[in-house]
Amino acid sequence: MDCPGPAFASAGFREPSLVFLVSTGLAMPGGKGAADFLAAGECRMAFVDQRQEKPFLARSAAIGMRPALQTRVEGINLNGGRKLDIGVYRRP
Repeated sequence: MDCPGPAFASAGFREPSLVFLVSTGLAMPGGKGAADFLAAGECRMAFVDQRQEKPFLARSAAIGMRPALQTRVEGINLNGGRKLDIGVYRRP
């Protein structure tokens, strides 16, 4: 991110090693909570698993925020073999 001191949340993706990529202050709310997280301040990004996107987008609309989808990350969870599809959202 192009801002100082970014904050991150992950909704539905519970990989412990993610803290090594972003920070130990990683928030892990559900979809609705990820929308509230983004709305709570500047310089924030949320990783939202596709299973949490409906509640995330519904809550975002309810609070008048239109999160900007930056990219999608698709892959396979090596621990269990489940397909992953994660939207990376930023507060507009």
